[in-house]
Amino acid sequence: PPADPAQLSFYTHHPPLIVWLSALSARMFGLNELALRWTAASLTLLSLAAFYALARRLLGGTRGWLATALYGLMPMTLYFGRMPNHEPLALLVGLLFANVLLDWLRAPSRGRWLALALLCVAAAWSMWGAVMFVGVLGGAAFGLCLLRRQMRPAAQIAALGVVALLAVAGLMLYYEWGAPGAWERQQSAFSFRASDTIG
Repeated sequence: PPADPAQLSFYTHHPPLIVWLSALSARMFGLNELALRWTAASLTLLSLAAFYALARRLLGGTRGWLATALYGLMPMTLYFGRMPNHEPLALLVGLLFANVLLDWLRAPSRGRWLALALLCVAAAWSMWGAVMFVGVLGGAAFGLCLLRRQMRPAAQIAALGVVALLAVAGLMLYYEWGAPGAWERQQSAFSFRASDTIG
């Protein structure tokens, strides 16, 4: 039987972008398992292409193909990549960010910076792991610019950090607006997952 709407509640432990993409697929193709798995599988296949683009830039064509084959054979990609979960989207966003960041470091442009800013927002609204990945890459790029004494690019990367923080703050406000008490529930979930005690 259908669920009673009074029993439903907002899930606020993870960002909502994958849920929205899955809902869009369900609206287009019907609410069924195939529509939901198709979304995740498509994101996984796109992440394969993004991984290859990054591996080719860093390793060259042949080693790039080998690295991509290994990425594709990982259980997270090969088996779990079809599951409607946050990881396929987060991997895609993170790999796209890495590609654009590498291009921006080699040849900065306004368009690439705007793409990085958009990907920071997508990371914040897709998965906490994506925020961490983007943050680590951004921190490494910031350090590299400082080592090269490139102050203007360093400031532009710092501005990306501000964009990411605003995106996370916007997500928190969105959840608190739609489901009052979401902030406390997220703090409780984080404490539980980060704790070394049982019970």
